[in-house]
Amino acid sequence: MKIKIIIFLFFVFIFNIINNPVSLAQNNDEPNFNDYDDTQFGRDHYSRDLLYYYDNKLNEIYNGILKIYKDDTLFIKRMKIAQKAWIVYRDAHVVSKYGYTQDGLLDSVGILFSGCLAEELTELIKNRIDELKVWFEGFDYNTGYVCPDEMDNSVKSKEEVDKIKANMNKTKKSYK
Repeated sequence: MKIKIIIFLFFVFIFNIINNPVSLAQNNDEPNFNDYDDTQFGRDHYSRDLLYYYDNKLNEIYNGILKIYKDDTLFIKRMKIAQKAWIVYRDAHVVSKYGYTQDGLLDSVGILFSGCLAEELTELIKNRIDELKVWFEGFDYNTGYVCPDEMDNSVKSKEEVDKIKANMNKTKKSYK
């Protein structure tokens, strides 16, 4: 079953790359619906670009977390396990919603590689981004909310994260 999911996702992205080699989402701006044709193809194209945009944003946040917390090996190990589990959930959710044929392709006619699938994946990715923001942006301990303190202090304060990001940016500039 895992292999079918991996093969399916591989074909989704390959199909999208072939049919859309230059995506508007590549300019790091969130795609604007008004920039697309008011046709099914235009809506599907918009949904696909939005998926690319948020997938890139998720990867940027996840990789940023790995860099920010690189010295906390236990946290990094737990985060990688959680991310792998989220990917399994994401894939299982899509399969449960749209189903498979014996060939491993989506069963629903007209849904294969369509905007519907892209919209579903985009919503799941946006939710994951919201879940990860506390580690990427840091936690404001002045709010009175104490739960992150109880998690082995794995969540850095907003000030700590800002300092680490500033140092990472200085390091990038010094290599240029």
